[in-house]
Amino acid sequence: MTPNSDPIRRLFRLAQGATPASPADELPFGFATRVLAQVSEREAVSPWERLSLGAVPIAAVATVLCLVFLGGLPQAPEPDEQPLAQLIVQNQLEP
Repeated sequence: MTPNSDPIRRLFRLAQGATPASPADELPFGFATRVLAQVSEREAVSPWERLSLGAVPIAAVATVLCLVFLGGLPQAPEPDEQPLAQLIVQNQLEP
């Protein structure tokens, strides 16, 4: 017999002889009543909260429509680089 097999067999014997823990059959006294009382005591929703939550979809639709119809963000026109370069060269050469 190897030295490692003895502790394992002992562990198996102990596990076979152990009694399983029984699950709780009943809830604690008054638990269901407390849960139902908390559910029924929900806070009323304020009119501002209801209005703000209702405005979110409207704002999202308005944003999408603006982006679709306006074609995205406006692009700034690019300046002509050639006249600017000529102006710089002329100012550098002529005092």
